[in-house]
Amino acid sequence: MGCWRKICALLIIFAILVVPVMAGTQATGSLQAITRGESLYIEGYAHGSPGPGVAIWIFGFNFYQRETQYVESDGRFTYELPGAATARMNPGQYFVVVQHPMMNDRFDVVEDTTTTPGTTYVRIRGTTGISGGDVFIAEGPGRLQSASAAEALIRLLDSQTIDDTYMRMNFRIEEPWITITPISPVYAGRTFEITGTTNLAPGSNLIIEIISSAFDPGKKEAQEIYAGTSGIVSVVQGEADINSFSFSVDTTAFKPDGYIVTVESIEPSHMASATFYVIEYTETPREPEIEAPATPKTTPEPIAEEEVVKPEPEETPVVFAPLLFLIVGVVLFICGKRKK
Repeated sequence: MGCWRKICALLIIFAILVVPVMAGTQATGSLQAITRGESLYIEGYAHGSPGPGVAIWIFGFNFYQRETQYVESDGRFTYELPGAATARMNPGQYFVVVQHPMMNDRFDVVEDTTTTPGTTYVRIRGTTGISGGDVFIAEGPGRLQSASAAEALIRLLDSQTIDDTYMRMNFRIEEPWITITPISPVYAGRTFEITGTTNLAPGSNLIIEIISSAFDPGKKEAQEIYAGTSGIVSVVQGEADINSFSFSVDTTAFKPDGYIVTVESIEPSHMASATFYVIEYTETPREPEIEAPATPKTTPEPIAEEEVVKPEPEETPVVFAPLLFLIVGVVLFICGKRKK
C-alpha cells in the first residue's frame, strides 16, 4: 500500500490584555509534494471543539472542494483527501483554507449551491447577491481559480463582521515517477544492488521483479528453466522530495543472459523498467612468465701495464780518445826502442 502524507494545522484562540477575544493561527510541520493517487491527511487542533467541526476548503486549477471535518472532544481533527480523489486531480499547486467557526459556533462564510443551478457561490452568511464584495464563484461559469479563489475566501473571512478564523496552507501534486540507476554487466555468482530514485512517499512499497529476457510465458511447450527473483522494498526518505530505494540481487542461480528488471508501485500505480546482463566469469589466463636471460658476468679486462720504455743509454762522448791514442803511441815507442 502507498503511504500517505499529512499537513498539520493548529488553530489557537488567545486573549490579549483587555482586547476582545481574538484568533491566531500557527502551522506546524512541513508541506511536501504528493503524487497522484497518494492520500493526503490534514491534521490539527481546533480550540474549543466547535460543534460544526472545521471546514476544509481546497482550491486548484479547475478544482474546488469544501468539506467539514468532525473535531474530537480534545480538539483534535484529521481530514483525509483519499488517493482515489488525488488520482483525479491535475498536477499542480493546490491551496487549502481550514475554517474555524469561533465564538458563535457557526460558519459565517458558507457555500451556496441553490441560487443558480450549476454554480457554487461562496458568500457571507445571510447575503443573497450573486456579485459584489461579499460573494464569489468557486465553481461554474466565471469561477475563480487556485490562488485567486483562496484569496477571495480569505478576504471574506477577514471581514470585520465575521468572527471565523482560519489556517491557510498549500500542497503540490505531481505525476509519480520512478527511475532505475543504470546497471553495468554483472559476473554470474556475484551479488549487486539495484538502486533508484522516486517521488513516492517514504515508506511506500515497491515490487521489484527480475526475469530473463529469454523467458516467454506464452509458450506452452516445455521451456528451459530461467532464473529470476522478486521482492518488496520500501522507499527511503531523501532530500528535496527525491527519495530512494535499493534491492540486493544474488546472481548465484542466474545463467549468463540478458535480464529485465521492473519496479512497480501499487498505490499510486506506476512502473519503471531497465535491462542488464549477467556474463560468465572467466579468469583471464596468465601469460607464462619469461625469465629474463641471465646477465653474463663480465670479467673485467686487465688493465694493460704501461710499457716502461727504458731509456737507451746515452753514448758517452769520446772525451778520452786523444789520451788513448797518446798512450798507445807511447807504448809503441817504448817497444821500438827495446828492439834496438
